[in-house]
Amino acid sequence: MKIFIRKILNLVLTNNYFYKIDKFYSYLKRYLTYYSNLKNINNYINGYWGLVTFPFFGNGIFITKQKNTINIPRKYWHTLPMVADIISYGGYPSWIDGKIQIERDGVFLVSSPIDRSFAESIKEMFIVDEYRLNNKNIKGKTILDIGANIGDTAIVFSKLGAKKIYSFEPLTMLKEYLIENINLNGLNHIIEPHFVGLSDKDDTIDIWAMEFGSAGASAELHRQEVREYKPGYIKQTLQIRNAMNYFKIHNINDIDIIKMDCEMCEYALLKDDTLLKILDPELVMIEYHNKADSLISILGNCGYNCSQFPKNERVGIINAEKYLS
Repeated sequence: MKIFIRKILNLVLTNNYFYKIDKFYSYLKRYLTYYSNLKNINNYINGYWGLVTFPFFGNGIFITKQKNTINIPRKYWHTLPMVADIISYGGYPSWIDGKIQIERDGVFLVSSPIDRSFAESIKEMFIVDEYRLNNKNIKGKTILDIGANIGDTAIVFSKLGAKKIYSFEPLTMLKEYLIENINLNGLNHIIEPHFVGLSDKDDTIDIWAMEFGSAGASAELHRQEVREYKPGYIKQTLQIRNAMNYFKIHNINDIDIIKMDCEMCEYALLKDDTLLKILDPELVMIEYHNKADSLISILGNCGYNCSQFPKNERVGIINAEKYLS
């Protein structure tokens, strides 16, 4: 309904008026989201009345229920629902040089202070075990990490003993965070970042990515002209490379595990069995974004036993292990 109303307004109003109305709606939504989550925020951060007034005044110094002090710049007041989630997952947040940083169990992670997907990354790292890694042998493995984001999954692989990780992330807005997270955790010798996207052909694509979080930024959907600009999004120019050619040029081989969370590129990479036959990984882990049938078919034909874990009717996780010969 919101998308429908936006399109109608865009037809009847000038671009300038439409932009102002949409911006007003975005600010209004911030307040509604904040106050509707106030009880949950107060479950993890003390000082109810300070939280009530924080969108309008206050120094941003709060005490968490675990007796830790946080000092959040007031311009980020609208991120407190996300901050409360981070605290609930055992993370300790701080704000340094215009970034949010968390520490948990000796792992450090930084991102944009307005990245709404940051809490979800921490949840997937420490709480959910989305890829069922706890019952996998990662030690000494070489991993192809397609869709590295800010490096969260690569850091988990490293902590589980991976020997080498090739991390691919084409979004330029994430580059500094991926590099900094590798450096913060002392993993330069294990994680090798590549700032291109992988597909079945070379391309350069302009996309619109959410300014307040990277989730859902899909080159494939923009190639199909499914995504369009709306306020709150910023343009990103992605360099997309033919995967098999890129691997040859950069001597990327002997891959034991492939992980894909690349917002639809999984269908281009697995449109046939080329990648699986050449790399021959023992384990493939995929977050799929438009149903799993075609992916499971390709994997099954290449000798993989697939387990599927749906999140909803379109999105979920596939764990595919090679049959022992």
